[in-house]
Amino acid sequence: MRPTSPSARSPFARVLRVGAALAVLASGGPAAIAENDADMRYPHLERLRQLRERPAAQPRPSGVARPRPESARRLAAPSPDRPPVEATFFVATLGDSLGLMLADGLRESLATDRPHVGVLRKARDSSGLVREDFFDWRKAAHDIANGAERVDYAVIMLGSNDRQQMRDADGAVLDPLTPRWREVYGARIEAVVGAFRARAIPVIWVGLPIMRQERYAADIAQLNEMFRIHAEKAGARYVDVWERFADDAGHFDAFGPDVNGQNARLRTADGIHLTRAGAVKLAHFVQGDIARAAGAAPAVAAAPEPGRPAPALVDPCEIDATAIVRDTLRQEEEARAAAARFAGIAPPDLPGALFLPSKPAAGAVVPLTVPALSPGGALAAGRATAAGGDAAALMRRALTEGRPQEAKPGRADDFAWPRR
Repeated sequence: MRPTSPSARSPFARVLRVGAALAVLASGGPAAIAENDADMRYPHLERLRQLRERPAAQPRPSGVARPRPESARRLAAPSPDRPPVEATFFVATLGDSLGLMLADGLRESLATDRPHVGVLRKARDSSGLVREDFFDWRKAAHDIANGAERVDYAVIMLGSNDRQQMRDADGAVLDPLTPRWREVYGARIEAVVGAFRARAIPVIWVGLPIMRQERYAADIAQLNEMFRIHAEKAGARYVDVWERFADDAGHFDAFGPDVNGQNARLRTADGIHLTRAGAVKLAHFVQGDIARAAGAAPAVAAAPEPGRPAPALVDPCEIDATAIVRDTLRQEEEARAAAARFAGIAPPDLPGALFLPSKPAAGAVVPLTVPALSPGGALAAGRATAAGGDAAALMRRALTEGRPQEAKPGRADDFAWPRR
């Protein structure tokens, strides 16, 4: 048996032991104390215990949709339907991942002003003019230009993946940006553009924007110069967007003004691709030529309300002015007769104040090449002026004699003294 210390046998110690035991029993025992302590150190255990103690949810009958909150219903409220416009002008966009972003930007920017323009996304991610074993853009351009799908305009933007070695027709490996590499690469640029120009399809070649990495940006600038030279040589229009995505000092900046003039993020974190705002801004520098070539959107009559026929379109050249005047006079006569019946008297006996004279359909014919005559037959003239009148004296004094006018009292040129 373990010996007890004198302090343990004291009355104060016994009171403490009894109080501790009562506290353990009141809290649910040692297990409850341990669980509460664990909940304090790990708050997620309290959440799990609440989920276990929550009564099971009643199963919802099948076929009954859960009601959405009011905020969700407001956000999902349908907007007024616009009358659909059939696409009649088609733009094919070719290129790599930046070409895909340009296509998306064109779709969004042309949807409002030119809804009849259809944008065909013909770009291919990770492609370029170097690796024709992966994707041959010369063949693809020929197939698109001569295919069954209609193409009225072509927009090309590629080259971000072309800073690598290339093989020529003989199989020789060419290092990037060497003289032979430039020669072969320029020929491929002209071949892609020439496939569309042979079909009389206008082409826009969009240069690449500034890049974040300096070495990469320097090589892209050289590619842009090649795009400009060879694309214009083949008959395309070159659009330079390098400075459009640079800051005032000409350096890379992921932010800049969007199409609304607001500061927005235009480039993604990799320093190469574009955000949605950047894609719309890129399309802004291309859509002007496309809009001019496509023309205005055709007028589409709004859909009539249910049960009401659509209004008929009237050609202004077919309006009969004489019939309109005749109908107006007939309506005036009917109004006069109705007023007479209401007053219980015949129209000729009504006071003149009740019936104002109707305006004639046309007035008297006035010739424009005949001199105007007064009622007495004399030519119309201004007010007669006496030979010695004020006007004649003033002209003689100022023009013939060269003397200034006499000052009138109170006028600025009256220098008489004393003041009058």
